[in-house]
Amino acid sequence: MSAFDSDGRLTVNTVTKKPKNTRGDYDVKWKFKLHSAHGEDGYIIQHVTYSAEVTDCFTSGVSIYADDYYEAWLVKSGSVMTTFNSDYDDNAGERHGTP
Repeated sequence: MSAFDSDGRLTVNTVTKKPKNTRGDYDVKWKFKLHSAHGEDGYIIQHVTYSAEVTDCFTSGVSIYADDYYEAWLVKSGSVMTTFNSDYDDNAGERHGTP
Protein backbone atom coordinates (compact mmCIF):
# COMPACT_ATOMS: atom_id res chain seq x y z
CA MET A 1 0.00 0.00 0.00
CA SER A 2 1.78 3.09 -1.17
CA ALA A 3 -0.59 5.94 -0.22
CA PHE A 4 -2.32 4.84 2.95
CA ASP A 5 -4.51 7.35 4.84
CA SER A 6 -2.34 10.33 4.05
CA ASP A 7 -4.20 12.71 6.41
CA GLY A 8 -4.38 10.37 9.44
CA ARG A 9 -8.16 10.44 10.08
CA LEU A 10 -8.74 6.72 9.58
CA THR A 11 -7.68 3.64 11.52
CA VAL A 12 -7.59 0.31 9.70
CA ASN A 13 -7.40 -2.75 11.95
CA THR A 14 -6.59 -6.23 10.68
CA VAL A 15 -9.17 -8.57 12.20
CA THR A 16 -7.74 -11.77 10.69
CA LYS A 17 -5.90 -13.80 13.30
CA LYS A 18 -3.85 -15.97 10.91
CA PRO A 19 -3.88 -14.56 7.35
CA LYS A 20 -1.57 -17.12 5.69
CA ASN A 21 -1.16 -20.87 5.71
CA THR A 22 1.55 -23.22 4.44
CA ARG A 23 0.15 -23.58 0.89
CA GLY A 24 0.04 -19.85 0.27
CA ASP A 25 -3.73 -19.46 0.66
CA TYR A 26 -4.80 -16.35 2.49
CA ASP A 27 -7.85 -14.40 3.53
CA VAL A 28 -7.26 -11.12 5.33
CA LYS A 29 -10.06 -8.97 6.78
CA TRP A 30 -9.95 -5.31 7.85
CA LYS A 31 -12.23 -3.05 9.92
CA PHE A 32 -12.28 0.74 9.35
CA LYS A 33 -12.85 3.40 12.00
CA LEU A 34 -12.73 7.18 11.70
CA HIS A 35 -10.95 9.08 14.48
CA SER A 36 -13.98 11.33 14.98
CA ALA A 37 -17.61 11.53 13.84
CA HIS A 38 -18.71 14.16 11.32
CA GLY A 39 -21.97 16.07 10.90
CA GLU A 40 -22.73 14.77 7.40
CA ASP A 41 -22.88 11.39 5.68
CA GLY A 42 -19.69 10.54 3.83
CA TYR A 43 -17.68 7.74 2.27
CA ILE A 44 -14.41 5.97 2.85
CA ILE A 45 -13.05 5.49 -0.67
CA GLN A 46 -10.27 3.09 -1.58
CA HIS A 47 -8.46 2.98 -4.91
CA VAL A 48 -7.00 -0.49 -5.51
CA THR A 49 -4.35 -1.28 -8.09
CA TYR A 50 -2.49 -4.56 -8.14
CA SER A 51 -0.66 -7.03 -10.29
CA ALA A 52 0.60 -10.52 -9.57
CA GLU A 53 2.47 -13.25 -11.37
CA VAL A 54 1.40 -16.67 -10.09
CA THR A 55 3.17 -19.94 -10.85
CA ASP A 56 1.13 -23.12 -10.49
CA CYS A 57 3.12 -25.50 -8.27
CA PHE A 58 1.79 -28.58 -10.13
CA THR A 59 2.05 -27.53 -13.79
CA SER A 60 4.61 -24.68 -13.58
CA GLY A 61 2.19 -22.63 -15.67
CA VAL A 62 2.33 -18.88 -15.09
CA SER A 63 -0.69 -16.59 -14.86
CA ILE A 64 -0.53 -12.81 -14.69
CA TYR A 65 -3.29 -10.87 -12.95
CA ALA A 66 -3.83 -7.13 -12.86
CA ASP A 67 -6.71 -4.90 -11.83
CA ASP A 68 -7.54 -1.29 -11.00
CA TYR A 69 -10.80 -0.37 -9.26
CA TYR A 70 -12.45 1.72 -6.53
CA GLU A 71 -14.41 0.63 -3.45
CA ALA A 72 -16.52 2.82 -1.16
CA TRP A 73 -18.11 2.40 2.27
CA LEU A 74 -20.84 4.68 3.60
CA VAL A 75 -20.34 6.33 7.01
CA LYS A 76 -23.52 7.94 8.36
CA SER A 77 -23.58 11.33 10.06
CA GLY A 78 -22.47 11.12 13.71
CA SER A 79 -20.85 7.68 13.28
CA VAL A 80 -17.21 6.58 13.17
CA MET A 81 -18.00 3.16 11.63
CA THR A 82 -19.23 2.14 8.17
CA THR A 83 -22.77 0.90 7.54
CA PHE A 84 -21.39 -2.49 6.44
CA ASN A 85 -23.09 -4.82 8.91
CA SER A 86 -20.28 -7.28 9.62
CA ASP A 87 -17.27 -7.87 11.85
CA TYR A 88 -15.13 -6.61 8.95
CA ASP A 89 -15.42 -3.98 6.19
CA ASP A 90 -13.08 -5.33 3.53
CA ASN A 91 -11.19 -8.49 2.74
CA ALA A 92 -8.70 -9.89 0.26
CA GLY A 93 -7.94 -13.51 -0.33
CA GLU A 94 -6.65 -16.21 -2.57
CA ARG A 95 -7.37 -19.90 -2.39
CA HIS A 96 -5.07 -22.29 -4.21
CA GLY A 97 -6.95 -25.49 -3.44
CA THR A 98 -5.53 -28.95 -2.92
CA PRO A 99 -3.98 -31.36 -5.44
